[in-house]
Amino acid sequence: MAGEQQVEVAFSLARSAHDDLHRVGAARELLDAARLALLQLRDMLAP
Repeated sequence: MAGEQQVEVAFSLARSAHDDLHRVGAARELLDAARLALLQLRDMLAP
């Protein structure tokens, strides 16, 4: 029974880490999009 609980805990931790990686990836995509938008705005406002 203890072994099953350890497997369940390990699986839960792995799923949590996987979800965290997806959130980091999504945040990186948002930051990249914001950076590109700021660069475009800078180019439009440049004299």
